[in-house]
Amino acid sequence: PDALAWAGTAAALSVQRAGAAPSMPHRSEIDASAGVVA
Repeated sequence: PDALAWAGTAAALSVQRAGAAPSMPHRSEIDASAGVVA
């Protein structure tokens, strides 16, 4: 379940930007959006 939530967050961030490679979010962006505390 945690992996699916993290992947969903990554997907949600990536569709907000244009392009293939430029739209891939960095791990820190995904963690911040998913509420992960490092």
